[in-house]
Amino acid sequence: MKEKVFIVVLCVTLFFFSSSFSFAIMTPDEYKLKLMNVNVILSESGNDVKEWLKNEDSGYPDLADKILSLLKDSNPKGKTTVLDAIMGKYKTVAGKSSNDFIQPPYDKNIVKEAYVENWKERNGGEWNSLSDTVKDDYRNTFNYITSHNK
Repeated sequence: MKEKVFIVVLCVTLFFFSSSFSFAIMTPDEYKLKLMNVNVILSESGNDVKEWLKNEDSGYPDLADKILSLLKDSNPKGKTTVLDAIMGKYKTVAGKSSNDFIQPPYDKNIVKEAYVENWKERNGGEWNSLSDTVKDDYRNTFNYITSHNK
């Protein structure tokens, strides 16, 4: 009887614990859809970013998560940005060469700067901050979110 009670308590505890924390990585297709919602595509160069998104050690899931967190509830304007190009910009901003591997987790501030650099490259202009990349009607909300999401 005690064993059954213990098992039930354990199951209930695990259920509540697992519902409070998400340990699952999204599938590459889920990442693709979520990134497209914030105007980010996976690649233009033919790189198989979907394969990289399956592998936590590649850094791409962490980069995608950071971008999604930064752009949450925003409406980016202009041309799309590109995930694999943002990875390259991340390496440049971090002072590494494009062939260097940087172990995740990535620094959110460097991700933000890499995103802005890729956005400027694709859209032109002299933009200096992440809030410059979102539509004006979202700017106040976006500035509040990003200032509280550090």
